[in-house]
Parts: sequence; C-alpha cells; structure tokens
Amino acid sequence: MSDQLKECFAGFAIPHGTDTLGGGSNSTSMMLGPNCPFSVGFVGAQKTTQHLYSDVGTNIRGLFDTLHTLKRQKKVARFVYMGGTEGGAFHPAGVIKIDDRHANAFRTPIHERLINASDFGLGGMIDRFGRRYMETLDREGAQKAFQPIILRGYAPVIDLTPKLGTNPALYYQQISTNESAIAVLLTTFGSYTVNPKVRKAITLAAQAKGKIVLGANPFPGGSTNHNYGPAKELRENGAYAVGTLPDATMIKVFLAHSVFGNNLPLLVQFLIENNFIGEQNPGEWMLNSEDGVVTPELDTSVSSMPRFGAPDAFFQKVKA
Repeated sequence: MSDQLKECFAGFAIPHGTDTLGGGSNSTSMMLGPNCPFSVGFVGAQKTTQHLYSDVGTNIRGLFDTLHTLKRQKKVARFVYMGGTEGGAFHPAGVIKIDDRHANAFRTPIHERLINASDFGLGGMIDRFGRRYMETLDREGAQKAFQPIILRGYAPVIDLTPKLGTNPALYYQQISTNESAIAVLLTTFGSYTVNPKVRKAITLAAQAKGKIVLGANPFPGGSTNHNYGPAKELRENGAYAVGTLPDATMIKVFLAHSVFGNNLPLLVQFLIENNFIGEQNPGEWMLNSEDGVVTPELDTSVSSMPRFGAPDAFFQKVKA
C-alpha cells in the first residue's frame, strides 16, 4: 500500500452467504490468527436488494461504520455485522444464526457484541474484542509477527451428534472405517450427557483406532462439568471436554493438525488449554474483577502452552 492509502485504510469487508456466515467467519479468523494486524468484517443479509424491504444497505453501512470506529480507536478485530438497526458487530467464533425470517437473527450468547447498533452505538466499543483480546500474551522469546495459516482440504474430524433411537453400531462402524480422521467431535445433549451405549461404542472405536474424543455441549455457554452419571462416564472414558462451539472446535482441530501433525497430546493441549482468538467460553476462561474489568484467570497449570494466542510451534511451523 502507498502511505496515502495506509492512512485511510480501515480493513477488509467480506460479503458472505448468510446461512454459512458463522462457520465461514470463524474459519477465516482462525486462519488469520491472533496477531492479525488489520480488521476484517463479514456481512450478510436476510433479504436481497430485490425485496421491497431489505437489510442489505443497513448491514453494509454498519460494517463500514464498525471498521471506521475500530480505526479511529486504533484497534483491530475480526467481526460479523448482522441484524440491521437492532443488530451489531459480533465475535466470529461464537456467532450463530437462530432465525431465517427476521432481520435480527444472529446471536453470540457467550460474548458481548463488539458494537450494539440497537442503542445507536452509545455503548461504545467493547474493549476486550479489540487487539487486547486477539493478541498473544507477552512471554520471553515469543514472536509477534503476523503468521496466517491457510487451510485446504477437509478437517480430520468425525462430527457426531447422536439422536435418540440411533443405532450405536453405526457410530462404531463410522469411526472404525475412517482412516483419515484423528478426532471424533461428539456433540452431547445439553447436560454433557450421551446415551451409555452410544458413548461406549464411540469411545471403544476411538481407542481402537487411536483417535481422540472431544465432548462439546451444544448450548453456547453450556457447562461441560456436569455431575450426572453419563457425563462422568464420558469424561472417565477418555473424552476431553471442550469449551468451544462445535463449528469453532472443528476448525481449531484442523488448524492444530496442520501444525502439530499427529502429535495428539499437543493437539489436545492446544484445544483445551489455549484461547486462540477468543473462542473459549468467557465464563470458564475469564473472571470479572471488582472494577468490572475482564481479566484472564490465573494459570495454575504447569503447561508451557499460553492460555491466549499462538504457541511458539505455530511460528516454527511457518518457518519450516
């Protein structure tokens, strides 16, 4: 860019299909990584310009206004702008579509909006979704350079969401015959529970084939630490609880596999001990101090994996 263009450049605007907006924006944000030096806004619409009433213009205007606000405040962020005059800018790692008719059809239940358009933006920019929430924690030897990792192909994950009445043998066969997947993403019922026979079939097949099992709660903000018998059995049989939405978990496994390969311990560590771009449930990763400032929880583990941002292995992978 020329110096003149750099002065006025606010970021990139990406028009996107609405139904796949959550997954697409999350995947792109993961690939750009936590040290991305520019803003990227994704935008969709519930109605096209051919309709008499449409949210196209309002959403696009909101996207550009958000980019402008970020630049003015000297912040960068990845975000989704949807919802017309009642919507706003949402965190891409937690955005979900809940309606196919109304304009205000997107939510991020575990994250506050970057900007809330329903009060004309009077609430201002939520600070933790600026650079502070995206950057790598300072640590000795860490490199802060922008290191995107472009993913191609398909995620090495078997995605399972068991329903009542499903034959467990089908899951056993699916896992046993899949040679390319390294992980099984098991989206449980809301209480981190699953039918005992289904759980047994999945964990036995995964153990036999050397695959990890990731247990995800389908509800944004839902806990994975329930004390129900089936939930305990799932954990006791080797499933790892992940505090991210299924879409975010899928792409995070894909990303980790491109860096760590088949080193499953490192991959698991990255999934459960790392908050790469803010995809983890803040209820489990953040504490509210007395003055209302959101700060990271104290890390009492002996893990060398940073709780926020990219591990050093990501930079080493790019160099290689």
